Amino acid sequence: MQKNLLIRVYDVGFGDSIYVAIPDKDRMFHMLIDCGNSNQDSLEKLQKVLEDVRSLLRDANEGEERLDLLVVTHPHQDHIRGFNPTWFQGLSIGQIWLSAFMKEDHPQAKQARTLQSLSTMLAKALLYESHNLELSAADRSTLDLCITNARALDALRHTSGNADDTIDPDAARLYVCRDENVALKKAGLSFKDGTMCLRSFSDTSTVLRVLAPEWDIDGSYLGETCGEHTTLFARLLATETANDSPETVATGLQPANISMSDFQRLRSRLLYSSLAFCEMDEQLRNNTSVVLLLEWQGRRLLFCGDAEWSGTAKRKKSKKGSWNIMLENDKQNGHFAKPLDFLKVGHHGSINGSPYEAESGINETIFDRLLPASRRGRCQIVVSTESGIHGKKNPVPNPLLLRDLGRRAANARHYDGDIAEDQPQRTDLERYNQKSPVGYIEVELAPAR
Repeated sequence: MQKNLLIRVYDVGFGDSIYVAIPDKDRMFHMLIDCGNSNQDSLEKLQKVLEDVRSLLRDANEGEERLDLLVVTHPHQDHIRGFNPTWFQGLSIGQIWLSAFMKEDHPQAKQARTLQSLSTMLAKALLYESHNLELSAADRSTLDLCITNARALDALRHTSGNADDTIDPDAARLYVCRDENVALKKAGLSFKDGTMCLRSFSDTSTVLRVLAPEWDIDGSYLGETCGEHTTLFARLLATETANDSPETVATGLQPANISMSDFQRLRSRLLYSSLAFCEMDEQLRNNTSVVLLLEWQGRRLLFCGDAEWSGTAKRKKSKKGSWNIMLENDKQNGHFAKPLDFLKVGHHGSINGSPYEAESGINETIFDRLLPASRRGRCQIVVSTESGIHGKKNPVPNPLLLRDLGRRAANARHYDGDIAEDQPQRTDLERYNQKSPVGYIEVELAPAR
């Protein structure tokens, strides 16, 4: 049996799909984290990823296609677009972990669900129905992320219905969070050192920790101001448009019960607010990402999803980023006090996807613990990304962040024609090295002891 831990970070374009094979005494534990990308035209890539994962499972399990854990970090297209039930037919899955935010009747996410439904509706109207509206590449990307893939979500959440519409109906579905939770304990997880943990490995030293999200979605991530704006905007749509649908206002069709001048002012205000609401919704979904810390044979691996960092400034009633909450929670437990052996960079290398602020020096107080430059030979750092998607104003991946990470990475690379200094391995820039039908960056870790 394979003795080393294996990670494949697949090249899916702008998105995430990560396979992890964990040696567990006399067997392998197989995990898949996300399967999505932001480009509808690149579905073939996702299908090839699933085919490659299934071939690995067959090789490891004497022909059986068995996945122990499927983790869905959050409901953005670039993380869930590949969950086509047809591609998963015949694949046996032990557990499916979904972000607590994805629970349809979550009692502590009512405002969050209102925000999500509003932004989905308005994003569709602005992208597909509104005429003569100029949108930047970044705006279009934000709006596209707010449109929910209903089929994928239903296939992941539900166990009933037609087999063609469900991903393994026999899989246990858990809505995971960091804090202590009775439902998760009943499903076999335990609360240890400040996090919910999967500890049901044959090797009792192996632990898979859930560092985020928090169970209280509204209270933790929205902030009072955001919640107030959501409520007010919902009321505006309900009252000022009377019996006409909100889509009518966004698309430019005048309702019968208001004057042309009032309608133009309303439409202008709604279009401006729509983009702001979609940005809030994008941040909310990112900040409720499932963040995992895997401890195995003296190794520490961090998978960040799209968790965001809201900086060091503290504003009254303001919403907090997931990284800020994780670091605050971790002061007593110290999960971020020790160096990492593997880091899957958060949010595709976005400046707000890591606890990094070049001007304030906060990167040195946090990164020096997780990724000390003095131990450059230790941590493998990988970025799953596609440059140019978000325009030039806030480039993704961010050059400043990648330069800093490049100075700390054991697998630093110098890519011609891009950033002048070393940077971590990137799926988009490793693409030219790929000879297989599906591209990936592969990392293998031996036990540390």
